[in-house]
Amino acid sequence: MAGLLRLPDGVDKDCIGGLGICGSGSYMSVAGVKEPRIKAVTAIVPAISDISTSPMMGFFKPEEEVRAAKEAYDKDEGGLVYLNFMPRAFDEGAAYYYSAREHPRWSNQVVAWSQLELVKYNVTNIMKDMQKPYCVITAENAWSKPSSEEIFNAVPTDTKEMYVIPEASHFDMYDLAPVVSEAFEYIIPFFGKNL
Repeated sequence: MAGLLRLPDGVDKDCIGGLGICGSGSYMSVAGVKEPRIKAVTAIVPAISDISTSPMMGFFKPEEEVRAAKEAYDKDEGGLVYLNFMPRAFDEGAAYYYSAREHPRWSNQVVAWSQLELVKYNVTNIMKDMQKPYCVITAENAWSKPSSEEIFNAVPTDTKEMYVIPEASHFDMYDLAPVVSEAFEYIIPFFGKNL
C-alpha cells in the first residue's frame, strides 16, 4: 500500500481519497480502515462482503485440489492452475466480460491458490473499524447489492452515505452513461466536503 501512496510534489497528503469499483470497491474500503493517509472512501458496487457466503464461491475449485496443485507448482512439478472467475454461465458478468465492452488485453485468469486466502476475506468484519467518511454507490438491480448493503451497514459511524442508482445493474456502473455520471453527482460532493 505504501508504494501506491507515494506522493508527487504538490499533492496534499491530507486530502487523499480512495475510490474503488466492484472487488476493488471492497479492497479500497479495507484500505480506508487500514491506511491512515486515506481520509475518505467511496466504494462503487463493492462486490465482496463475506466471500464465504458470496455467489463467488461457485467460481472456486475444491480446496484439496487447489492445495495439491500449489504444492506441485512450488516443487516445480506442475504449472499454474487457474480459476474460471467469470464463467459464461454467469449471465450478467458474461454480458460484460465476453463483449466488445471489455479491454482486448483482459485475461480471465486468476491463479487458483488465490482462493485459499480469498475465502477467508471478510470485509464486513473489517468495516466495523471504519471511522472515516464512507460512501457506497450501488445499483438497484446489481447482483452485488446485498454485499454493498452489508458493508455499508457494518460501518459504525454517522459519516456514511449510500446511494442507489435506479434501474442500473452492477456492470452498468463500470462504464455506461448516464449511470456513471449520476454516480459522480454523489461522489464529487462527498469528496468535496470530506477532503
